[in-house]
Amino acid sequence: MQTLFRLIKNKEGGLKQDKNIPAPGYLMYMRLRVLILTLSMMTFIALGQNAKVMGVVKNTSKEAIPFATVSLMETGQTGVTDNDGRFVFEKLELGLYHIQLDVIGYKHFTKTFNLKNNSNLNIGTIILEDTSFMMDEMVITATRTERNQEDVPTPVTVISGEDIESMGSMRLSDVLAEQTGLAIVSDHGQGLQVQGFDADYTLIMINGQPIVGRTGGTLDLSRITVSNIKQIEITKGPSSSLYGSEALAGVVNIITEDPKEGISSSVGLKYRTYNTVDLNADVQAKKGNLGTYLQVNRYSSQGYDLTPESISKTSPEFTNYTVNGDLTYKLSEKSKLRVNGRYYTQKQHDQSDVEEENSTKRLNFEGIENDWNITPTLIHDFTPHTRLTLLNYSMGYNTRSNYHYEADGSVYEKGFFNQFYNKTEAQTDIRWSNSNVLTLGAGYILETLRSDRYNGLNTFNTSYGFLQNEWAPFNNRLTILAGARFDTHSEYASQLSPKLAAQYKLTRWFHIRGAFGTGFKAPDFRQLFLDFTNPTAGYTVLGSSVVASRMQELEAEGQIQTILIDYNSINTIQAESSISYNFGFDLRPHKKVILKVN
Repeated sequence: MQTLFRLIKNKEGGLKQDKNIPAPGYLMYMRLRVLILTLSMMTFIALGQNAKVMGVVKNTSKEAIPFATVSLMETGQTGVTDNDGRFVFEKLELGLYHIQLDVIGYKHFTKTFNLKNNSNLNIGTIILEDTSFMMDEMVITATRTERNQEDVPTPVTVISGEDIESMGSMRLSDVLAEQTGLAIVSDHGQGLQVQGFDADYTLIMINGQPIVGRTGGTLDLSRITVSNIKQIEITKGPSSSLYGSEALAGVVNIITEDPKEGISSSVGLKYRTYNTVDLNADVQAKKGNLGTYLQVNRYSSQGYDLTPESISKTSPEFTNYTVNGDLTYKLSEKSKLRVNGRYYTQKQHDQSDVEEENSTKRLNFEGIENDWNITPTLIHDFTPHTRLTLLNYSMGYNTRSNYHYEADGSVYEKGFFNQFYNKTEAQTDIRWSNSNVLTLGAGYILETLRSDRYNGLNTFNTSYGFLQNEWAPFNNRLTILAGARFDTHSEYASQLSPKLAAQYKLTRWFHIRGAFGTGFKAPDFRQLFLDFTNPTAGYTVLGSSVVASRMQELEAEGQIQTILIDYNSINTIQAESSISYNFGFDLRPHKKVILKVN
């Protein structure tokens, strides 16, 4: 090939045209050089516009952090990590970029990287440092979604499984009796009094589902064993915006553990005065996608008597058994099925005297109490940011009481009480980003009751819908939670329960919070349908929904002497309601010192 041009070095080290080469050859060289440079730049730019950046976000325990907000400051692009903590940005031009991460409960993070000539840049694993200055418990009761406790704008008390184990307590009543601001009251069993409200104003739940079977408005907490408890969450104040009736004074939610990998078992025994024995055994196993748990508890006591002058005991002799079961199965990477259930049965024995025909006769009493529940739950993730939860919760509660004469075994009095509760619910959680979560839900509740103290089968139903949005702008320093629930009921007026709460982190060690909420308590079966007559004492107690018809019957039978109030003017009882204002702050002047004022 013939050389068209040649360049030689000058004295200064630069290049100059060799004068022996004609000028047209030099011009051709320069034009060729410009063309090559232009084509190279166009190819480089085209490749740069297809550049891709990827990475993984994890915590200090090397666990993936899903739903973390990842932003590119130069372009304004925002993404969210998937379930494995991975993120990717595509179609980027070459140049210098700043990546930014904002995740609730972790330090704000920025990193600089430079896209040069690599179309696929992996910046590796980003480790976020935990900034939880209060505690790292994850809670769900206050918001229906799992959140770090310090990021929840409403006050929540958490009793961990380790705390329960260290107490040595095996019944829920024993655990709650040791908590500040709560009081155990004895009225038809051991109930819970919160913020001065009677026991029937507090909602007791297991895994977010209510426990039914109240006697005189009191749910007996000694019925509930606390084995296999992950934690107990206590929310004080109205929570009807999420849970409806009975959540007027507060909510106690017992959250059980998921089965852990492998096989394990345990046995526990507790003995107390009055020959009280609490025996517990459980076993759990998990392998691959399948996990299971089974627990059996026996609780018995010979009872005690504070009035020795009478034959009847203050607390009668009893024996009860509880069986808890849990089954989890991972259907796919996006779907999980969980079925948990519980069965409880108790027998009581006692004696009493009754005066008949100028003589005292001895009565033996036998009482049987049963309750059961089963909850199949399906969880499906349509996308890494959208989750649907479907469940059906069924629970039954029944009692039998029998008084018979000790002398001949003939029946003196019998009674029964059968209550059934069924709830079907759908809930959708949409994570627009880690700092913005929307929760939507709707459900239907059917309740029935049949008892010797009620006339026939009594039924009512409730339809409800709820929504809540949690927003944490300004690098998650401010958290705003707003929500509402609407209930329509077959026996009383519809109820709207709004709620608004906010928290602001002035510094890492000083947080302030405030909340406004409403709650309501629906009239129960007693207040609506009770129809009980005590012929010995000579009185009748009637619920508001049956008072008119029953009074007419009693008048027709000639059993009414004087009417003091026109019973036709008695309207159906309305739901009770409350309004709550709450303000407080959390202060941590030292790593081991926490001051909470509310």
